[in-house]
Amino acid sequence: MSQLAHLRQKIKSIQTTKKITHAVRLISMSFYNKLEKNYQPLNLYSTHLSTLFGHLLLYAKDWANETFLPHDLLDQRPLFVIVSTSKGLCGSLNSNLFKYFEQSLFLEPHQKPSFIAIGSKAITYIKGRKLTSIVSVYQEVNSSNLFALTEELIAKILFSDARYTSVSFFSNEARSFFSQRPIKKTVLPLSVTMLKNDFDNTFDPDTEPELIWEQEKEMVLDRLAMRYLHSTIMQILFGAMRAEQAARFLAMDNSTNNAEKYLEPLIMQFNKMRQALITKEISECVSGRPGR
Repeated sequence: MSQLAHLRQKIKSIQTTKKITHAVRLISMSFYNKLEKNYQPLNLYSTHLSTLFGHLLLYAKDWANETFLPHDLLDQRPLFVIVSTSKGLCGSLNSNLFKYFEQSLFLEPHQKPSFIAIGSKAITYIKGRKLTSIVSVYQEVNSSNLFALTEELIAKILFSDARYTSVSFFSNEARSFFSQRPIKKTVLPLSVTMLKNDFDNTFDPDTEPELIWEQEKEMVLDRLAMRYLHSTIMQILFGAMRAEQAARFLAMDNSTNNAEKYLEPLIMQFNKMRQALITKEISECVSGRPGR
């Protein structure tokens, strides 16, 4: 009887776990679908903005704003932003990110790095490594605080007392629904060379129409650079949210399937033991002998 009670308790525990993982799986899929609907417009906006910015840079090749293009070959004050999840149950998403961060982080003795942690997992990781110069920490990024968090990050990056020579984001992105990977994205200095290269092969100043600048070129490009930086950071944070929900769905889906695999033999074993016990009791009743 004790074995039967133990087995019954084990089956009940696995069934409860299965219900939880199944519920989390459905919630993750719902969140992912909502994010996917908003991802296409955001991606389209960023693409058009980078195209416009790169095209206008060809008309003002002498543009060099120190805020967006800090010139420091030694990169003495780099800023690293780590974007993790605020909750678990997403497989190896965070551990892969931290492993990639450690492999990609190369610091020289003259460099004085600073760090920003987004997500409770990143906060725990940075404090566990005892990294100094933590500028800010944010518990999570979600759809409701995405815009405000982007604005606050830009303020920390551009308008703080410390002038950073480079700013790099470490986060996860969803290459597809079934594949997530950690990435490093350098947002400062702006990749103006890459933006220009998209048009250099086709741009001919003699045949291109002359642009009419209603304001100073530098003022227009400064404003576009700010919008470009804003959209880049928002894309990074948005991509991290998509990767989190996709990874959580896959992890919970695997857990649900594993629970089903464990349940089937346990239920079969329970039924066999229960049937054997019933058969024994019936046999004892028919034979007229009291059970021991």
